[in-house]
Amino acid sequence: MPQHPITDAKIRCCGDIPSMFTSRGHADGHPAARHGSGGDLCVDPGNGQVWGTAAVARGLAPAACRQTFHRGSGRQGQPDPGTCPGCVWLQGANDQWTWPGAHRGHPGQAGVYSWVQCHPEPTTASILSKKAVEGLSALVIDVKFGGAAVFPDQEKARELARALVGVGADLGLRVAAALTAMDNPLGRNVGHTLEVEEALLCLDGTGPPDLRDLVTRLGGVLLWLSGHAGSSAQGTARIATALDDGSARRRFEQMLEAQGVDSNLARSLCSGTPAQRRQLLPHAREQEELHAPADGTVESVQALPLALVLHELGAGRSRAGEPIRLGVGAELLVDVGQSLSRGTPWLRVHLDGPALSDSQRRALQAALVLSDRAPFTAPSPFAELILPPTAAQP
Repeated sequence: MPQHPITDAKIRCCGDIPSMFTSRGHADGHPAARHGSGGDLCVDPGNGQVWGTAAVARGLAPAACRQTFHRGSGRQGQPDPGTCPGCVWLQGANDQWTWPGAHRGHPGQAGVYSWVQCHPEPTTASILSKKAVEGLSALVIDVKFGGAAVFPDQEKARELARALVGVGADLGLRVAAALTAMDNPLGRNVGHTLEVEEALLCLDGTGPPDLRDLVTRLGGVLLWLSGHAGSSAQGTARIATALDDGSARRRFEQMLEAQGVDSNLARSLCSGTPAQRRQLLPHAREQEELHAPADGTVESVQALPLALVLHELGAGRSRAGEPIRLGVGAELLVDVGQSLSRGTPWLRVHLDGPALSDSQRRALQAALVLSDRAPFTAPSPFAELILPPTAAQP
């Protein structure tokens, strides 16, 4: 079977299986672990050697690679999902536990898996293996945490960030990971068309301050890591200048044309007013505004309830191939930290179907959290920067 660059990079990312995974059964901490790939393992029962799926895919593992599963006090059987929330496994035909390659164009290379506890390294391998084969010299990764993120707290996000930075260094990449908060929506717009409009505002040198802050700081770190700025602060200033003088927007127009967008459309999108841009992009048929239920200061706007309702309205999909309503979304009409009077519009929902249901309206209203404290300036979503081992603090 021919080698694949991403598979090879995954082997490099996760070669030391025992130090990265806790397997249930006789594979636990076995010193004879072989090539790993994305966190999936199989074991040869003849000699107990542990093999990763990349080795199976490349025909390196023995054909008899099989694992007898254990759970509880040595009782044989399949892993019990109820006893290990967060564990990962795949089940194929005839209750065989097969590696994912059998479903990705490599039939006949099935092996039975050990029961692997969830760790950040499979995600690390999945992300960095693709970046490694692109020949990047520097990479900045935005790792989200908070109520609407995969990681609810900063510590868990930091664990993944450190894994990404450390493995990147082992692969010869200068990787930095920014930990950024995702409790409130970033910017004011949620939804495909609305977020494109907001990105264009940022390229105009305007747009929401939190979005601009994140763009300039992430870009500044990348310029510094790649040697195009003496520090991340200098890089941030260069990004801000490119936004303000229009050069970033002009480059974006060139990128659109290079990817096949009609030159007249690209020019109109990048040079038009917000109202003109909206006519060029898919937009929803209806709009509905929600009003503040009481006086108060906007303490937060919870991002997750907004995302769930908009998903129901068609802005997202649950499986590949489902249609997406590109114009569906929501505009925040308020900022976190501002004073708000009862009855003031705070959210405008863009939808294609009938009006919001009562339950959807209640869910959205519950996303608005008001307090009685004085108005305040919302903090930056940029919380922490994890740097590669050899890099000094910017």
